[in-house]
Amino acid sequence: MTPPSAAAVACDQLRSLAAQGYPINWLADYALLCTSTLTCLRSGRARRITARVAEEIASTFLLLNGVNPAVHGVPARGIHMALLQAARGGWTTGDEVAAA
Repeated sequence: MTPPSAAAVACDQLRSLAAQGYPINWLADYALLCTSTLTCLRSGRARRITARVAEEIASTFLLLNGVNPAVHGVPARGIHMALLQAARGGWTTGDEVAAA
């Protein structure tokens, strides 16, 4: 079995962060990456990414995973919108949306 590509891993990490309430535009600012790059990755359209982008996403994921977005100053509306996008994308069960 072949290991997942860096783009697939980044996609999973971005979807997980969205399901936790982190909006893509906030993540782009936080990681100093382009919003359109992250959007393309999270949608699954990107098949390849640079090592730098993969490293930035991985380090951002390690720092933010499991931490309430409000702790980092993400506005409540942004959290709510990220949770809704995650629910629509099927990246969450919807329980997170009900909790928001």
